[in-house]
Amino acid sequence: MLRETGLERGDRLLLAAQLDLDTVVAYLATMYAGCVAVPLPAAQCFAEARTFAAATGAKAIWSSTLRESSALPVIVGVAQGDVQDSNVAAEPTDIAVLNATSGSTGKPRLVMVTHANLLANTEAIVRSQLLTSDDRALLQLPLHYCFGASVLHSHFWAGGSVVVDRRSMFANRLIGSIVDHACTSFAGVPFTYEQIIAAADFDHLAGSSLKRFLQAGGKLEIQVVESIVARVPSADFYVMYGQTEATSRISTFEVHRHPAKLGSAGMPLDNLKVFPVDADFRPLAAGRSGELAVCGASVTAGYWNDVDGTAERFVNGTLLTGDVGHVDEDGFIWIEGRIADFLKMRGMRVSIGEIEARLRLAEGISEIAAFPACHPRYGEAFGLAVVAEKEHDRAGIVRDLTRRIDPLWICAGINFVDSLPRNDVGKILRGRLAESVAHACMPKFRE
Repeated sequence: MLRETGLERGDRLLLAAQLDLDTVVAYLATMYAGCVAVPLPAAQCFAEARTFAAATGAKAIWSSTLRESSALPVIVGVAQGDVQDSNVAAEPTDIAVLNATSGSTGKPRLVMVTHANLLANTEAIVRSQLLTSDDRALLQLPLHYCFGASVLHSHFWAGGSVVVDRRSMFANRLIGSIVDHACTSFAGVPFTYEQIIAAADFDHLAGSSLKRFLQAGGKLEIQVVESIVARVPSADFYVMYGQTEATSRISTFEVHRHPAKLGSAGMPLDNLKVFPVDADFRPLAAGRSGELAVCGASVTAGYWNDVDGTAERFVNGTLLTGDVGHVDEDGFIWIEGRIADFLKMRGMRVSIGEIEARLRLAEGISEIAAFPACHPRYGEAFGLAVVAEKEHDRAGIVRDLTRRIDPLWICAGINFVDSLPRNDVGKILRGRLAESVAHACMPKFRE
């Protein structure tokens, strides 16, 4: 079907990705035909079609539903029947997909993922999770997110299957879908797990077909992991660390095998090496913190049409992750935060994660997010966005937060919001929060 529309090997195709079977088929078919898939959220794909067309040189947009675009021709739906042309044009070094980075701030970059990258990462994931042809995953993460795509790739490569259920946007429906379709794997981001563990039906998963929880996309609180493991002891819990620039997954931590290491990002996949480096790119000894670097078969070639960005993050085939961390004497990776998320206040470096971990213990808080800000008197600082529990007094919450803030920390303001802004994979959009700090409540400081 794609070749009949004039697309040839190496041509880019924007995919208006939705959580449906047609999107899965179109995604796989694009790569099978030797073309380059550019999966994007459907709404963004059409709203910014002209921008992405200019950036990628895409020849068309694919959509599962009938839509029009003034920027590019639109291919609708998928052809029925068996594959007629088995002459696959792609080579291992050809680009298979241009994946947009999914960070919570900044303009997305398009990562060049080759067929060889996909194969190497997929095979390593299958080995690390002991996937077999008997496994079935509930696919509720979007395919334009590398974690969601990796769940599809790994289960298909193992000979297993996936369930695509677009009704599973709500926690109880999601749990029901796992049980009804006898899924053995469930993959989610921290926000997903925070939602399902609070659902009334969560305990239905105990004793079900579920064999493994897969978690990536940011740090999930240790207490949540411990609670899930205790309430569903029949399923193993895998915490994973990854980046789009390394295709998807970088490391895996098996909670059931190493409970004493809970909080770690685990050990690298068996075809990758992870090590911290100093500012001069020199590897550091076990236990010493630095920027985490990754090398191996699934590290990509960099960003599409971005020589400077690629040179900044990729050095002789090694990816500089932008994450600060260390590797302990047993080979386990410990992530301390993003370089961009460290603030220097009164001469002390503090991570956004450390701030949130301390302050979320305050009474009356449903959710809290910290973000970089500027204090009119003290300079570099942080702001807070707080979702309060309904029955709690806001003034009391501010007093408790102020009491918990370290004397050396500088808070530029506390703003109460109805909900935290998130992207479609649950990451907090901190840039949007920073816009509201000027209207926030200013806590009093201890000089």
